[in-house]
Amino acid sequence: MFAMNNISIIGKFLTIVSAFALFILCVVAYSSLKISSVDSGYSDLLEHEVIAAQKLLQANRAFQTARSDMGELTVSRFDQQKKHTMDDLSTSRKTLVSAFDAAISALPADERFSVLKAKVIDVLDVNCKSTINAAAAATNESDIKTSQNIFLSDCQPLFPALTQEIADLSNETMGKVQAISDQLSTVSSNTIWATASGSVLGLIIVMVSA
Repeated sequence: MFAMNNISIIGKFLTIVSAFALFILCVVAYSSLKISSVDSGYSDLLEHEVIAAQKLLQANRAFQTARSDMGELTVSRFDQQKKHTMDDLSTSRKTLVSAFDAAISALPADERFSVLKAKVIDVLDVNCKSTINAAAAATNESDIKTSQNIFLSDCQPLFPALTQEIADLSNETMGKVQAISDQLSTVSSNTIWATASGSVLGLIIVMVSA
């Protein structure tokens, strides 16, 4: 009889322990899935929105540098100086295009990046072309003055609005990053509390059942 009671107690104990172990496994599985989703979310942010926002800032800096290069070209008086400035302008354009391409690649579904890139390139290659040509060909003070006037009337005024447009899109993208980051942080906090609460609840159930 005593042996039977021992077997019954051991069986009950094993049942409770098994149930608790199963419960803990479920809690661990839940936590793992949530942590995995948070990790995936952060990785997605780093590979897409964050890169896009950073590359837009880089493109904007290159855009400003290109404007500065053209302004410098309109005051250049020597061939060597002009050549150096033209090389700088070419580098600025390449940097700008590369940065925009990276941003577009990071968020290909957002067509605003491609549209904005086209606007910026159009300013450099079309609207400011007459400035570049006039400044590069200038051989006297009158020609230099003419190139400066073209720059101030046809080229320079187009930069502020586009500069702001690039900045706005970058800020909006970073705002989205912050919003998603806050959501992921909330998921992480909830997962921690759920895991801790579940473990404590399971322990209480075991103690009560015992």
